[in-house]
Amino acid sequence: NSDNPEAVYAEWTSKYGGYNSLKIAYFALVRHMKKKKHVVTFVPITIIDSFGIKNKEDLLKLCMNKFGLVEPEIIKGRILLGTMMSINRFKCSIAGKTGRQVIIKSAIPLLLDDVVANSLKKVEKFVERRRIDKTIVVDEKHDEISKERNIELYDILTDKAFKPIYSGRPSSQAELFKKGRDLFIELSTEDQCTLLHNMLLYFGMDSGKADLTLIKGSANSGLPLFSSALKSGDSLIIYNHSVTGLFSKKEKIDI
Repeated sequence: NSDNPEAVYAEWTSKYGGYNSLKIAYFALVRHMKKKKHVVTFVPITIIDSFGIKNKEDLLKLCMNKFGLVEPEIIKGRILLGTMMSINRFKCSIAGKTGRQVIIKSAIPLLLDDVVANSLKKVEKFVERRRIDKTIVVDEKHDEISKERNIELYDILTDKAFKPIYSGRPSSQAELFKKGRDLFIELSTEDQCTLLHNMLLYFGMDSGKADLTLIKGSANSGLPLFSSALKSGDSLIIYNHSVTGLFSKKEKIDI
């Protein structure tokens, strides 16, 4: 049935194999009415739906018929995964969706001085070794790791989480780091290393997800998500990069 491409796609993949999860090809940014107010929504366009979109009118029909958007107006018809953005002053790239939320990845590198970076490298090496052999313990002299230095590193990373550059980060764990300091101090040196490693994952430019259960966070703390529907007061800038990546143009979107 050509009127239901998703059903056709599902039937095809069930018979002949392939990816039957409807993966996202790109997002469209659409302004529309919701409860008598204008809102701006990131609309996910699946690979199968993208086959039927040849022009702006096709996209508008999809927004109305599939997503039920009222009076849709296309702001940007195609935002590819990996596109650089700034949402509420937090620089990131768009990575996907889950439910009604958009998944992003941080585009902010964690900047540390050489002394701190070197100490954290030693912690990382120990964590890697312990991943292979869970029975090993810290040898302060050999590993150059101590509880006192770990606490200093924890405080440095906590301070980073409160910096203005991270103030707009969705799923911020800054307050958890602050409140969890006493718990961190009571951990064994080995568990402190594990927690520091997970804090680095939080600051990383990948998923940003970290297991912070050792300080009473969750196993999936910090995954940066935001509602696909932006509200009044939110800010959005999209960076349009040239093919070579040498040039970029900032496009501020009015919400």
